[in-house]
Amino acid sequence: MNETRKTRRHRWLWLIAILVLVPIGVTASWLGTEYMLQETSGDEFCATCHTMEAVTRSYLESTHGGQNRLGFKAKCTSCHLPHDSLLNYFVSKARTGIRDSWNQLTMNHDQIDWEAMRGRRAEFVYDSGCLHCHKEFKNGKGPEHPAYFAGGTNPFNREEIMRCVTCHYSVGHKDLAKWISKKGK
Repeated sequence: MNETRKTRRHRWLWLIAILVLVPIGVTASWLGTEYMLQETSGDEFCATCHTMEAVTRSYLESTHGGQNRLGFKAKCTSCHLPHDSLLNYFVSKARTGIRDSWNQLTMNHDQIDWEAMRGRRAEFVYDSGCLHCHKEFKNGKGPEHPAYFAGGTNPFNREEIMRCVTCHYSVGHKDLAKWISKKGK
């Protein structure tokens, strides 16, 4: 009888420990993940990790870099990660982080043609990120506004898919060429 009581008490202690420790562990993991995501989302982190001095300087001079009437500053991940689903955001952040870390270790950064990379901007900027902040354009204001076509077929060139960056060529990186030319000076 005494052994049975000890066994029951032991089971209750385990159950209480699980009921207390699991929520604490989940909460700590969530907070740690959230902290890590915040710390690795802005220009301070991206500029040091990617050695993109010219890109960062042009960003800081742009509307999205804080040069606007409200002083609002978008994070790098606001534009450069998809915001259509939490899973896609996490997977893309991991994939991008791995790719950028590999490029950091293996590429000659002085040979990157940043202006030419703008031609591929639709690969690196997501409409879901634009629409995450610019909610008023989510469904488009109507055919009279270009945002009406975002994510759809270009009415002027049926083979081209419209993206926000199709029209907003230098959004987020003002006068990039100026900063590229100053890089070595």
